[in-house]
Parts: sequence; structure tokens; C-alpha cells
Amino acid sequence: MREFPRWYQRERLSTLSAATLRPCPICASTDGRIVGELPLTHDALYSRDTFTLIECSCSLVYLSPLPTERDFATMYVDSTQFDSSVYTGEQRVADVMGYIGGCLRSIVDERHLHGQPLRVLEVGAGLAWMSRAAKKLNLVCETVAQDITPEGRNLCPWVDRYIVAPTETLRPDDIGRFDLISATHTFEHVPYPVEFLTHLNSLLKPGGKIFLTMPHRPRRWNGGIQQWLGYSYNHVPGHLQYFSRSSMQMVAEKAGLAITHFDASQEKGEAMEVRLAKPPFAAPANFTSPAVNARAVEFRDAFVGSKPFKHVMIDDFLDAGFAEDLLLDFPAFDPERAKNEFGEVGRKAVHEKIEEISPAYARLSDYVKSTGFLQLMSDITGIPDLLPDPKFFGGGTHENLHGQELDPHVDFNYDPPTKLHRRLNLLIYLNKDWHDEWGGAIELHSNPRKPEVNEIKSFSPLFNRAVIFETNEYSWHGFPKINLPADKQHLSRKSISIYLYTRTRPAGEAVPEHGTFYVQRPLPAHLRPGHMLTQMDIDDINDLLKRRDDWLAHYHKIEIAVSGQIGELRHRLNSRSLFVQVRNLFDGL
Repeated sequence: MREFPRWYQRERLSTLSAATLRPCPICASTDGRIVGELPLTHDALYSRDTFTLIECSCSLVYLSPLPTERDFATMYVDSTQFDSSVYTGEQRVADVMGYIGGCLRSIVDERHLHGQPLRVLEVGAGLAWMSRAAKKLNLVCETVAQDITPEGRNLCPWVDRYIVAPTETLRPDDIGRFDLISATHTFEHVPYPVEFLTHLNSLLKPGGKIFLTMPHRPRRWNGGIQQWLGYSYNHVPGHLQYFSRSSMQMVAEKAGLAITHFDASQEKGEAMEVRLAKPPFAAPANFTSPAVNARAVEFRDAFVGSKPFKHVMIDDFLDAGFAEDLLLDFPAFDPERAKNEFGEVGRKAVHEKIEEISPAYARLSDYVKSTGFLQLMSDITGIPDLLPDPKFFGGGTHENLHGQELDPHVDFNYDPPTKLHRRLNLLIYLNKDWHDEWGGAIELHSNPRKPEVNEIKSFSPLFNRAVIFETNEYSWHGFPKINLPADKQHLSRKSISIYLYTRTRPAGEAVPEHGTFYVQRPLPAHLRPGHMLTQMDIDDINDLLKRRDDWLAHYHKIEIAVSGQIGELRHRLNSRSLFVQVRNLFDGL
């Protein structure tokens, strides 16, 4: 049996037992959510019958533990696969070459390398499709392929040099550096993705590109093990990890690379294509309209002087064409994303991972994290040192259907994982030809707990309108019920929510961490003594009572859970105190 690289040796010799969950291979966290156990989909493995599927807070999904050295050999060295018609059939070859050739031409166009011979390295090459496409594009291209199995070495006459060895043995001094490094459906098999990508970076020419294809996490995965079992890329234990855009961005940054292209539309969203390059790379385009940038000081004066709390409304916020792209790509209403605080499917769907929606939303995701955008928000609001939330926790696209409303509320005040202070809400609306009488206008309240003195300022959710407001302990906001005409109920209220944070906040404003607080709306104004109740009135009253009771039950559960945690902590403290007393007694003997 061939000698495996130190990556496998390190895991084999570590202190991890078969029952111990391995840390996340990107962020090293050990606090991942255990999704469940997956049975093997690969025959003749020796180490175990199942592997644990884990979802990390960095959004990576991965298997634990790593397969053994013997399992790796069984899967990749001792077995054969390229003698199958699945890989050699005429239509299969035509389809793969059409796709890979198109990707290569796009990279050449991107780098303006027309007519120039490329140096191409293909990692985990197998039948070396990218090398074949490179030779078809230009016979003078130099192609080098690498794999840990010799199976494809004599099957690829389009490869100038086929190396059978671990990837980490490839050295610039031996093979030089490359204009393009390709790894198609290889990255998901690599035990240590950061080390692997860092090594590929060392083999890249200045200005060069790394091209990756791999499985994409199931686009509409509900987080459960049963749905995962039906996923076409559930290969156990061959596929060790499954990336989203955010986890891919994290591993790229750790390897000293940046994403220049991301496309998760392949195979109905179950595969993705990524291109990476060394920084510096082109900064994200400025997608706000030129007028917004020019009038930042004017908007700041409006923001600071607004009542009932600091806010500003800006029409034509985004570049007009870009706003149209976002409306065109707005995701369809998904009941799986429409569960409310009580676990019920409601009429509001939230898509937090906007970078996975479409290329336009991926560009928006990059832009709102950029220094230029954050500085613009600081210029408009006067709040310095703003920070983005790369995970869009609670934000992203929000879609509300006919009949939906949002009670006045104050938002959660800290980002849960980072404990950054939430400081700004940016809401961008994407609704054309919206009528005021349809409801759904964003309302800013002075004090919804006192309806008799509550002051309300409202803005219709019109296309490309932005509302920016400071979030604090009195920034009450919501919207009244959406009431669309019968012939318009196929429409919905569409918006994008972006939340910005700071590491600190002004003295006197900080309070202990809390979730979102809601105040149910008062009875409709027309319900006065002498009014004859209609069926609609009764329905509204019952709805208000149900929401009140649901929240009471929800807070009841929270109190029980918190009381249980406090009791457990007290028990631990008392146990610790008793231990210290006993230890001190023995120390004194």
C-alpha cells in the first residue's frame, strides 16, 4: 500500500477516538450541531458502519470522524472507476467537455489571455477534463495532472505530465507555477481544506486563478437527517465536507485567496463553481446610486434630526439596473423558510444566505461587507466603525404575503455568536406600483405601549426605496396588515434587510443581551361603544387574542428554560463549593 501524506497520518495518530467528534476543519470549533448518523454509501470499508454529520456555526457541514488510512486507500487507490461507461460514454464526454470548455473560455476572457499558451495544473485529475479542454483551446498549452491513483495516467494523451503522488509533494521548484489550477469535484474529498488550498496558492502565478467545482449544500435543506439522505451528493465517507458560499469564503481567506466568481446554480443548486485569486483583487462595485453618495451629508442631517428616533428614507437607493436584477432574482416563497417564533408556518419567508440566491445577490452580499459601503453608511448616520454581519442573521430577503403584519417591536441588541452591538437597520424595498391602501408600510413608533400618545411615522414599501434607522431600546417599528385586492393577492411585499454592528456603543445605551420584544397592536380605532361588531371585527379580535396568548406561552417556555439553567448553575456552584471545602480539609490534615 502506498504511503499516505502526513494529513492522514496526523489524524490517525491523534487522540481522537471513534466516538469523538472532530473539530470543524475550517474554524476548529467543537460546538457544531450534530445532525445525525449517516450509513455508508461506499462498499468494502473497514473502520465503521456510520459517520456523524455535523453542521458548524461557520455554516460548513462535515463528516466525523475522518476515515482511516485503510479506508482512503480502499476508496481512491485500490478501486477503479474510470473503466465505467459513466465516464467514457460519448454523450457524457460531450457534456463534460462542453461545460469545462465553457468555464475555461470564461477564465481566458476574464484574464485577457486570448491566444496565449497557458500552464494548467489539474489536481485530483482523474481523466483530466480541464487539461483536455486546454489542449483543445490551444495545443501549445502545457498541462500537468496529479492524482493519488495511477488509474487515469495512461488514459489521458492530452496531459503532458501525469504525476501520481499526494498533492502536497508538488513543489514550485519541481513543476513551476501555473496560470490555472483546476480541481473539479476534488475539494470535498480533502481532509484538511485550508492546508490543501494554501498549498495550491503556493503553486499559482501572480494573477493566476484556481478553479473549483464541488457539491453545494442542499439549497433548501431543512436541517434534518432524512432530507440529507435523499441528497444526490450524500457520499459517505467520500465527501468529507459540504460548503456554502460563506464557508467557502472563510476557507479561501485563511488560504490567502479571495473569491472572484461564485455560481451555485449548477445541477439545480446541488453543485457549485468557484474561482479564486490572490488579493489584491477588484473591489466590489459601488451599487448605490451616485446621488446617494453625493448627498450623504444631507441625508446625515435628516437622519440625526428625525423623530421618533434617528432615521432617514432614501428613494432610488440602488443603481437602477442593479435593483431590477435583485427584483428579477428575488427567491420564490418557501414555506420551509416561513416558520415563526412558535414553529408554525406563517406568511413571512426569510432567506438569510443571500449569496446563494443568484450572482446578483452574491454581488450585493460582497458589496454590503465592503469598506466603501460601510463608510457610506457611517457618513449617512454619523455612526463610526460599522461592521457587517456576513451571515445576515435575521436579515436577508423578507417576503410577506397577503394578510401578514408585523407588530411593533424592538430588535435583538447583540449578534449572538460575536456579541457585537446591533446599531443600524437598512431596509430596501422591491415593490413596484404598490398602493398605500394595500398596507405594509414600515411604521416607526414613539411608544406602542401607550397607544393614546404613540406617534407613528410611516413609509410605503416602494421599489428601490431604503429606510435606514438606528436600533436601540426605543426604536419600535413594524408594519400594518397587508390587504391586497382579490386580483392582486398573487403579489407580495418584498424587501431586503441588512443589519450593521459596532464593537461598542455609547455609554448609557448598553443593556444586557435580549431577544426581540413585541407589543401587540391595540384594538382597531373604529371599535368604540355602540359599534355593531362584524365578522371581520370578530376575526381581528380573535387574531389579536391568539397572538397575545402565543407570546405568553412562548415567554412561559423561556422562563422555564432559563430557570432550569439557573438551577443547574447553582447546583454546579454548590458542588464546587463543597469540593473546595473537602479539599481544604484534606490539605489541612
